[in-house]
This record gives sequence, structure tokens and C-alpha cells, in this order.
Amino acid sequence: MYRNLSSSIFILIFTPFFLICWIYIYLIPMGLKVSYVLLVGFAVLIIGFYAFVNLNQEDGSVILFKIKGLSENHLKIFLFITMIIASFIPPTLGSKTVILWSRVSFLNYFKAIVFIIGCAFLPGANIYSSFFHKKNLHEHFKVESYFLKLTLYPLLSFSFIGVIVLLLDQLNFTRELILFHLIFYITILFFFDLIKSRIRNHSINYTKKPIKISKNSTIIHIFTLGISLISIGFFFKTLYLISSDSWTGLHIVYYIGDPNLNPIEDKIYFENYPIFWSYIIYGLSILSGLPYINVNAMLAPFCYLFVTTMYLLIKGILYDFEEKYAVLSTIFVSTFSNLNFLFSNYTGNIDRVGLIVICEFYFIYKSFSYCLLFFSLALFVVLINNDDDSNFSFKQLFRNEIYKYLILISFLLIVSYMTYMFPLLLGILLIFIFSIFLNKRKNFQNFYYYSLLYFLLVILFIVFDVLMNYYLSISLIFRFLIFYKIEEIIKLEETMSWQYLVYSFLLVTYMISSSFLYFYSKIYNILWKKERKDFSNNFNSKNKIKTYFRVGIFIFSILLIIEIISKIYEFIFGFDKFRRNYFFFFYLDTLILSFGVIGISAVYLSYFFFKKNKKIFILLTFWIFLTFSIAFLLLIRANIEYSNKLPKTIPFRDYHLAITWFERIWFYSIPPLCIISSIGVFDVVKKLKAYKIFKNYKYSKPCFKHITFCFLIFLVLSGLITSGMWYGSDKYRVRNNKIRIIGYVSENIPHKSKILTEDDPHIMQGLYSMTSCRPFKISEHIKEEYNEIQLNDRIQSFKNHEIKYLIVSEDLLSQTTNVSRFIKNRLIPEFYNETEYETSDWTIYYAPYFE
Repeated sequence: MYRNLSSSIFILIFTPFFLICWIYIYLIPMGLKVSYVLLVGFAVLIIGFYAFVNLNQEDGSVILFKIKGLSENHLKIFLFITMIIASFIPPTLGSKTVILWSRVSFLNYFKAIVFIIGCAFLPGANIYSSFFHKKNLHEHFKVESYFLKLTLYPLLSFSFIGVIVLLLDQLNFTRELILFHLIFYITILFFFDLIKSRIRNHSINYTKKPIKISKNSTIIHIFTLGISLISIGFFFKTLYLISSDSWTGLHIVYYIGDPNLNPIEDKIYFENYPIFWSYIIYGLSILSGLPYINVNAMLAPFCYLFVTTMYLLIKGILYDFEEKYAVLSTIFVSTFSNLNFLFSNYTGNIDRVGLIVICEFYFIYKSFSYCLLFFSLALFVVLINNDDDSNFSFKQLFRNEIYKYLILISFLLIVSYMTYMFPLLLGILLIFIFSIFLNKRKNFQNFYYYSLLYFLLVILFIVFDVLMNYYLSISLIFRFLIFYKIEEIIKLEETMSWQYLVYSFLLVTYMISSSFLYFYSKIYNILWKKERKDFSNNFNSKNKIKTYFRVGIFIFSILLIIEIISKIYEFIFGFDKFRRNYFFFFYLDTLILSFGVIGISAVYLSYFFFKKNKKIFILLTFWIFLTFSIAFLLLIRANIEYSNKLPKTIPFRDYHLAITWFERIWFYSIPPLCIISSIGVFDVVKKLKAYKIFKNYKYSKPCFKHITFCFLIFLVLSGLITSGMWYGSDKYRVRNNKIRIIGYVSENIPHKSKILTEDDPHIMQGLYSMTSCRPFKISEHIKEEYNEIQLNDRIQSFKNHEIKYLIVSEDLLSQTTNVSRFIKNRLIPEFYNETEYETSDWTIYYAPYFE
């Protein structure tokens, strides 16, 4: 009784106290404000963490709740009828790109919410029920069926909508016809599911099944709720999300449904990113009646998919472990942060929490792509671990639902690639690693699964590439050339058939990797099985293993001490000396800070995991070394290329590319680091309990636990909270006047137009992300020290480059600088003398003289 009361009082006092301290230390001095919903989300994470710490792990699988509700078919019918009713509400009037939230009526909000929820779950539910009639996939994951459906249905639904819109757009259907066909196909899918269910079961099942939620599942749900609240808090504060990455996936959406301008055939796309997210948002937009940017922002709650997909992936990897390890690993991944929030780096361009920011703070194209990848990896892992058929044969593969799951994996992976190409490139490597290390007694089966999956991926890649006029292959080659700084070859793009080179590469890698797995399985089954016992005994020599771990931990400790000393030196003398001047410290600083508290603890606790399961430990260790090796490639290349220079003298373009490459790759090592750390934490706690330090002290034990919890929350959650408060503040909100400018340009200024504008990050990033126009910074083309002749040359340059549009604010024109006077007294009255569009303090000018 005392323990429960003291725990409740502690968490109720500590949670607001911790957040208030962080606000006064971090937000108020910087003049930032965040949404209260965001703070509530962080509070939920703290409470969830504390609930797990206080959970008796022996009864973690005990059912805590039983919820009685409607049957799934009842819910499908309810969603379908509600969507039909909401479809009679007229869409918002005005811009198709973005509209001020103040102009959205209650009925339009209602329609948008109905269609977003309906489109997220109804098509996926119908597809899954129609084609996976056994519907026992949740048994493979050892989770409740509702949990799997909450994860899989949105992934399937959004993919379905995107594919349908893509097909219709390639057939040159107009906006109205695409809307009609989307509603038609969703309706057909709904009735097809009902009819097939009736034929299969001789009746439509309306049986109500109670939803059972265990204690461990409750912890995961608390974290999904916390992440959703955090992303909703971002939405309330930024309103339209951040005008950079958040909008990049929408760059061609306005041109979809235009029979005169095909975004693929006319190559209206931003070369760095695939374009599939635009088709998904387009479909959701015309169904919900809201503009594209508004719909993209309203998807914020779906950030919970990151937690659920990661939990399923970790459960698949830890298939033979107790559930508590998967729960703690998921908590660590969800709260993972590096140590950048503690230090100010000379060129600190790595996000404080890496790509966790992308997956948890707002739901955009990158978030969706990563969730698709994680679920696909999870499904592949459980298929390997859970198939107990010892007499596996290739014929049997097509007599059960396994082949359907492989088709599902390949489809989700190719959609992930089309949405954001980067995750799949490492995802294939991880699938290959899983095929080698997981379930070794069935290596031949793994070979079949991998080979068929890769073959299906190649087929789907070719199909969608042809459908999209070879966009996928051209984009892949383009990014490859950018990576190796040989962009001049891109000029040959029109005269070369790049797609055949890509197809050949895919087929060659398929044959090489499949052949390796085939011979590996044969060698393992024929040769290694006979000597497995002797090899295992030799490998498991405790003295040798302990020596290896001691040496490794000693080396890591020396590096960590060097890093700490360098940071203390920099703190005392106030500048980043070592990272700026020595490549060794540049690498060391990047490595240690990226590891974070959880990663560092994983190194010191790794031996506990090794003792528990050697095979999984080797898999995770190989996974970590592989990702970090690839991540460091461009940093190492910069070292070689600029070996006679200091790190601070690396050209910005090369440095930015190297850091971006590192940040996007090392993120993949977070799950294995968290898994290793979680296993070690449980073993350490178990050993500490054995000492019974507080056996005779009734009040000391809870005090020690509370103090330890405070310390852990500071170390584990501080980076995430700091980043959340920074990115979720009104600092990143795009104001209404700028929103109007961006919306007007995207819909009224001809594509590929050139625009001269001031250095406002929201305007610049908005034009880059949402339009095909090219912005030119005023500061880069007009200098304060220019004389009259140079200014005349600038005017002639604007004419030669056909920069016909000028976007400036009243703040700039009211200044007394030479640049402001030149724009106000020369450029506008003599050249940009037609007002195209204006808001309260921003104006778009047009220069007929430059025609």
C-alpha cells in the first residue's frame, strides 16, 4: 500500500516538475513556445517509462483489460456508411495547395477526419480479409489481432490509394474522374470483401470478440499514445508542418490530374526524392476535401505506426525471448537520443535525435517509408523464425499462405522505395543478414524465402518503373552519380537507356546473393553440422570469450575517456579545438555522440546478451558494424580527399553530404543497440536485487529507486524532449501571409519559372518543396558594395536568366540598406512593375521587361 501510494505521488510531482524545469532552462531563455499537447505527450512517455520500471515482470503477460466492442465487419460497415454520408459535404473553396485553418468550417473538419480515418483502415481491412482468409498473421507475431491490424491496415490502405491514383494519372484521368474512380474502387473493394466472406463462411461474421490487453501491451499503448500526442502537439504549433522535408514529398501533387501536364512525362519532380507520397496525399486530399498541405499535416497521429512497427520487428528478432525484452527495447528505441543536446559542435549538422525526429514528430513521406520497411522486415523475420515445417519444400511454399506474405512484403518494400528510396537500399542488406543468421537449422528454407522475395522485388520494380516512364531507374542512377560527384554524366540521360543498366544490376545482385545463400545453406547442412559440437565447444570457451569482451570494452573505455577529456577542455576554453583540427577527434566525436547513453550502455552490457543468446548477439553485432561502416564511408572519403587539410576546411558541400549520409545510415543501428542494452539492463537489475542492499531498510529502497529513475529520465529522455521543444516551437511555424504566397505560386506561377526572393527560410524552402519554380536569393545576386555599373550588370543578368518574378516583404523595402533602396527605387518601378499578388506584407511582382 505504501509503495503504490509513494509511487503515485512521486510520478505526479516529478513529471510536471521535470518538464517545467526544462521549459525554464531551455525554452524561456530562447523565447520559444510549444503546445501543451506536446508537453502532455512527453509526460505520457515519462509515466509509461515509470510504469514499466514498476511493473512486476513475472506477470507482465497477465491480462489487464478486456474491452468489449463491435465486430470488425460492424466497424467496416460503419466506416463505409459514414464516408458515404460525409462525401455529400462540399470541399473547401479556394486554393488546392493550402488554405488557412481559420477558413475551414466544422463540417469540413468532420469530412476530413472521417475520410482520413476511413481511408486509413477500410481499404486495408478489405484487402487483408479478402486475400488472407486464414487471418492468423498475429499468431506469428504473438500479439493480439487488433494490434496487428492497427499497424498493417494503414500501411496497406495508403499504399492502395497511392497505386490507384498513380495508375489513373498515368492514364490522363482528370481530377474529377480520379475522385469518382477512387470512391468506386473503395466501394467495389468493400462489397467484394463482404461477398467473399459470405461465400467462404456461408454468412457474414458479426461475432463480437473481446479485446484482451496484457500489462506489457498496455505499456506499448502508452508509448503509442505519447508519440501520437507529441506529433499532434507539433501540428497545433506549426499548423502546416515545417516547410522543408515535411513538404518535399508534395512537390508534384498539384500537377496530378492535369491532362495537359503529366508530372512524370514532363519530369516535374525534385530529383532527390521519389514522388509516390504525392499520389497518396492527392488521393486523401480530393476525398477529404482539404488542400494537400493541410491533409499532410492532419496525418500527425499516425506517428504511432513507428512504435508499433518497431515493436513487431523487435518481437520477431527476439522470438524466443520473454516479451519484457521486446517491450523495453521498443521503449529505448522510441526515446533514443544521441548526446548532441549536451554539446555545441563546430559543424553540428546532425539532428539531436537523428531520424527519430522524422518518425515521431510528424508523419510525412519519410515516416511512411520507414514504417513500411520496419513492418516488412518484421514479417520476413517471423516467417523465418515461426515456420516449424521440418520437411519444407518449394512446392509446399505455394500450398499455404507463406507465398502471399512474401508477395505482401515485396509490395510494401517497393512502395517504401517509391515513397523514399533510401530505406530499401539498407533494408535488402538486412534481409540478407537475417537469412544468414536467423534460424540456421533451416538455411535452405531461408534461401527459398530470400530468393523468391528478391525476385518479386525485381519484378515489381520493373513493373512500376515501366508504369512511371522509367522514373525509378533514372532516379537511382541520378542519386548514384551525385554521390560520386560525376553529375556531368547526367547530361547523357536523354541519349542512354539507364533502365537496362539498373535491371542488369538488380539481376546480377539477385543471382550473386541467392547463389551465396544456396551454397552457404549446403555447406552449413553438409559440413558444419557434423562438426558443430566441437566448433561450439571451442568457441564457447569462457576464458577466451571474456578476454575478447574485456579487450573490446577496454579499448572503448579509452576512447570514451579521451572524448570526455576533449569535451571538458572545450568547455573550459570555450571552443571546439579537437574536432575542428584533427580527423581522429572528428570521427571519435561523431561516433560517441551518436551512440548516446543507450548505445554506450549497450557496449558495457553486451556480454550479458552474449551469454543469453550467442546467435542473435552475433547477428546484432554484425548489423551494428555494417551500418556504422557504411555510414562512415563519405566521412572517410573526405579524410582521404582532404588529408592535408583540417576538418574545418572541408568544403561545405562535401561536409554536408558526408554528415547527411552518416545521419541517414547510423539510424539503422539504433534497434540492435537498444536490444543489446535492454537485455543487459535486466541482467544487471537481477544481480543488484540478489545483493539485497536495502533488505532491512523499508524506506531506503523506494527512495533509491526514485532517485535512479530521475537520473535515467534525464539521460534517456533529455535529448528527445530538447529536440521536441525546439522543432515543435512556433519558431518553425509558417505564418499565414507566407502560406498565401506559397499557395499562390504553386498554383498560378508557370512551372520552372525563376523567382528572385529575399532570404526568408520559409519562403525559400516552401518554393523549393511545393513548386517546380527555382528561387534565387537576393543576397547572392545583389551585394551592398555593388556600384552602378555592377547593378546594371545584375539587371541584365536577371533578364538573361529570365528571372521574371520578384517576391519581397515590406520589412525589406522599409530598410535603408543599399540593397533595399536598389530594389525599391530601381528594380520595382522600372522592371518588376506589375503586381502579380500581394498579402498584408508580402508582394509578388512580375517583370514584363524580361519577357
